[in-house]
Amino acid sequence: MTCRFRFLFLFVFTNIFCSSAQEDTMVIDTQSIEPAIDSIDFDTLWMTSWKAEWDDVLYEWVIHYETLSDEGTGEVEATWSHMKDWTQWDFSIGDYDGTIWQKWDQRDDLWELKCNGVVTKIRTEYYNDYSSWIIEYNQEIKVKWRSESYNDGNFWVMLDKDYGELQFYTEFEDDPRDWLIFDNTIDELPFDVKLACYFTAMYRATSGYR
Repeated sequence: MTCRFRFLFLFVFTNIFCSSAQEDTMVIDTQSIEPAIDSIDFDTLWMTSWKAEWDDVLYEWVIHYETLSDEGTGEVEATWSHMKDWTQWDFSIGDYDGTIWQKWDQRDDLWELKCNGVVTKIRTEYYNDYSSWIIEYNQEIKVKWRSESYNDGNFWVMLDKDYGELQFYTEFEDDPRDWLIFDNTIDELPFDVKLACYFTAMYRATSGYR
């Protein structure tokens, strides 16, 4: 059980217990639980892993995710893979749909992600250094996303005092077909930021295989 599900259970259980403390028996009213869940305002989809759909294809990805009540899969894939063009990607994950594209031709250090009308910018922190990136959501939220070391694409991390910790790492060392996620961020960090982080790590780690 993730920390978010434990929090949700504790939140609902506490409300029920307090309202029933003066009664001889406690009856759980399932209809009263649903409004309590609906009143919690935060992103309710968390990606848990990325898997290459085929062992020899690194431009079609299956994204596993969980919500408060269910689990599911989405996809990220190169738009023009049949032309061996890797400058634009489409995604559909739960209720989130959009596009990630390279901002300028011949420059893969600046990207944009557009989801539900909101733009997230993705750029390298330093010129010609692809191990450290700045992710900026809607000109409101900015975080740093970096590889553990300059030449190692197996482990990526965000450590932010305001938003928490996010990790994206290969399930097997030096095998970029399968990735796992550790998400200990606050609920207010948008889905778009996390997707931008994961995409950047995947794209950099697999660039030599396409």
